[in-house]
Parts: sequence; C-alpha cells; structure tokens
Amino acid sequence: MVYLVLITLLSLSPFLKILEFKWSHQDWKPVNAQMIQPLASWDSGYRRKGNSYVNIDYEYQFNGTTYKKSETEALHKYYPFWNRKKSRELVDEFSKSVSEKIQKRDYLILINPDQPQKSKLFLSTDLFYFQGSLFYDMVTGLAVFILTFLGIIGAVLTWWSLKRQQK
Repeated sequence: MVYLVLITLLSLSPFLKILEFKWSHQDWKPVNAQMIQPLASWDSGYRRKGNSYVNIDYEYQFNGTTYKKSETEALHKYYPFWNRKKSRELVDEFSKSVSEKIQKRDYLILINPDQPQKSKLFLSTDLFYFQGSLFYDMVTGLAVFILTFLGIIGAVLTWWSLKRQQK
C-alpha cells in the first residue's frame, strides 16, 4: 500500500521523479542533447477516452562519442471520457506542448559516466503535472465507476417506481 501511494505521489510531480532518480543514481551526470525528436501517439483507454504519449529519440555526446537513445512513453497526458475532442486533435495539442518543452529546454538527460551508453531522459521538470499522473487516471476511472453505479441505481429506482404506479 505504501509503495502504491509513493508511486502515485511521484507520478504527480516530474520534479520529484528527477530528485528520486538523482538520489538513487548519484554518480549520473547531466548532458546536453545534440538532437531530440518527439513522436506523439494515441492510446485508447479502458474507463477513459485515452491518452496521448510521446516517444523520444535523442542523441548526446560524451567524451567525443555520439550516442543515440530512445525513451518510450517519456510523457503522458490522460483524457477523461467526457472530453469531446477527437483523438487526432488531442494528439496535435499534446505534440505542440511537447515541442514547446523541447524548445524551452525543459527536459533533463542524465548519463552514467562509467557506461555513457546508459541514459535517462526526463521530458518534464515541472513541479506538478496533474493530467499526466496516475492519480488523474485513477480519479477519472473512479468517476466512470461512480457514474455507472448511479446510472444503474437510477434505472432500478425508475423501474421500481413505474412498477408501483402500475399497481
């Protein structure tokens, strides 16, 4: 239970994820990206409309050697079922925000100096990122459950009321 709470809290804050990673990988060093290429995609969800996510291909140099890496699902943005925009529009919107982060250099790449082919990209350094968190996904999933439950209760009560009126 403690682990679930910790993971959920870390998912709310990319900044805390970075701090946790730095703490557990103290010898890793930041490097600048030579090239960073995002590819935004869509994943239909269960109990939700879906989510946009971005895979990143990037290059960096260390000691004169260029390394090419990929970070799959580097950032997510969840959308609840009540969002009426089409998935293509949502991916385009998300892609634009990712491009802004890259232009502003609001990302961090850490490498292991002993094994420079090992790296970790953090696409967001925001203190708080609610719509991309597991917590947001859980809250919208819970909303679906509650609305479904209330709908069933409403249907049963309506049916029962109609039955009583017929007698």
